[in-house]
Amino acid sequence: MLGHLATRHGFYDTTPMKKTLIIVDVQYDFLEGGALPVAGADAAYVSAVERIRPFFHQEILTADNHPQEHVSFGTFPPHCIAGTHGAELAIEPGQTILLKGESPDADEFSAFGGGKNCSKIIGDEVYVIGLAGDYCVKQTLSDLLEFLPGKKLFAVTDLIKSVDGSEYGEIDYFSEKVHFITSADLF
Repeated sequence: MLGHLATRHGFYDTTPMKKTLIIVDVQYDFLEGGALPVAGADAAYVSAVERIRPFFHQEILTADNHPQEHVSFGTFPPHCIAGTHGAELAIEPGQTILLKGESPDADEFSAFGGGKNCSKIIGDEVYVIGLAGDYCVKQTLSDLLEFLPGKKLFAVTDLIKSVDGSEYGEIDYFSEKVHFITSADLF
């Protein structure tokens, strides 16, 4: 009985918890030299993201996919315009890619707002990395806290880069409800 252990009270499941990795917006426009570059998001960062991917049962990638005219362009420079190189993923495509920000009149910092797409997450433990920590990663984690309260959430701090230069661990947007780890903790 693989995955189960017999006790005198019956059987219980010993299958290890499934782990989901959510990679937020690792796109060319957010990398060094892009339209809206995030400090520290460079070739070494992309390599570090690729290095941890095999340690997860599931991965979900999110990506901005804005129309030519988007409400966010009043605050930020035009970025991740659908069909451009800047909107392309800077990492290998994964099992699931969730596009966001496609409506011209609505900001969409998370692919999980209102509980949307949450049913796609199979992991008991959910690890979040990506760009930018002070916008899309922050909103992704906030939405997961709200709509998936039974999941254990982790922010992999060395693989989260913020526009304002802040670092997770030094700043906690989540009132200690998200566990902060580094990629070294995954090995």
